[in-house]
Amino acid sequence: MRRGDSGSSMKAESRSGRTRARRLRKQCSPGPRIRADAESDEAKSRDKMENTKDNTMTSAQSEPTAPDRSGAPTPFVELFNTFAVLWLKPETEGAVEGLQRLVDVLGLKPPFPLSSAELQKEYARLFLGVGPETVSLCESAWTSPLRLVCQEAQFECRRAYAAAGLAVPPDSGIPDDHLGMTAAFLAVSIEKGAWGAARAFAANHPAKWVPAVAAQLAKRPDARIYRTVAEGFLKTLDRLQDER
Repeated sequence: MRRGDSGSSMKAESRSGRTRARRLRKQCSPGPRIRADAESDEAKSRDKMENTKDNTMTSAQSEPTAPDRSGAPTPFVELFNTFAVLWLKPETEGAVEGLQRLVDVLGLKPPFPLSSAELQKEYARLFLGVGPETVSLCESAWTSPLRLVCQEAQFECRRAYAAAGLAVPPDSGIPDDHLGMTAAFLAVSIEKGAWGAARAFAANHPAKWVPAVAAQLAKRPDARIYRTVAEGFLKTLDRLQDER
């Protein structure tokens, strides 16, 4: 998630972003804003959680890292911030460059060449429809008995955010259990040094349902880009649990 305000230099939301926000507002009723502690670090973390429209790609040099098996550092904050953009707002300026960096860091097969327009079109085709081919990015749709959105998983995520002094803005129209928000929460938690909380949240939430998303995308010939994104997300979750 990003810091920013009305004076941000990031580009305005595209039509697909506005459509997504309107649809999600109809589907779910976001929870109340959580009051954060007065300390400056909590305020900064809250700002990052509450400003989701122009998440920027941060430098790996200044963020918490953990060594991977080869000894190279894994920039978890950068990676999860990038995933938050790709899962939530692919129209964000710098999203394609963030994906390129992600592919390099994780050693993935690059889905290149690609443009921002191609990234946005694939996202809309896969995730923004309402038909049987649409892939939901909300945990509730994969874990609730009737495969409905806005179920218990949403409230579990909301409680986890509140415990960290964070909240999804009530006017965002984004469900708390949307994959983009869970990725952003992991980035914020790790940046705050809450490694244990991040690992527990990852194990109890995205690790339980994102493999099914990845499997579905792997079968889709029209998911050239996002099958790579899903593969990279799962690889990052594995690294988060493995690197102590």
